[in-house]
Amino acid sequence: MDRVIIGTDVARQGEDSTAIAILENNKILPIITLNKFDVVEVTREVQNISDTYKPLNIYVDVIGIGAGVVDNLLHSGYPVTGINVAKSAWNKDRFKILRDELWWNLRECVNPRADNPVLLPDDKILLKEISKVSYGYRSGKIEIESKDEMKKKIGHSPDRSDAVCLALIGYEHTNQKTGGSSGLGIGWDNY
Repeated sequence: MDRVIIGTDVARQGEDSTAIAILENNKILPIITLNKFDVVEVTREVQNISDTYKPLNIYVDVIGIGAGVVDNLLHSGYPVTGINVAKSAWNKDRFKILRDELWWNLRECVNPRADNPVLLPDDKILLKEISKVSYGYRSGKIEIESKDEMKKKIGHSPDRSDAVCLALIGYEHTNQKTGGSSGLGIGWDNY
């Protein structure tokens, strides 16, 4: 049986896109993007995708209008969890906010030296978003550059990679080859 998780970064108007990432076992399927869809239309699209793939969970960024998508999915009986990436990290010893932890987890999951690395789709926009990200340390904690800094570097919001970060919540990459372990918050050397 396939293990499927869906990550959704919701946008409504403006230049940003709603991005939907589907993790099937250890592979991110081609990212689905929606432009200028309202909450009802995004909900309907996520429901259609969920009906096809039967995910274990759907993680939606609840900052802004994503909360409406979460509410609609909950009322319709879908397995959804709202994620506020601006809240405190789960691993408070290594990260200040959850966004930093999720982006670090993405970094670990795509590490080719991991025992179970995630395979990304052939998506030039996604690869540009991921490859341009910088991180540093502040007060002894890992900090990913801000979304505004990312937008300046890549010329748009990192919608696709934000959706992938959400889809990878709980992914077991088991980084034994590099001395780490599975789950969020385990680091590895630059690659």
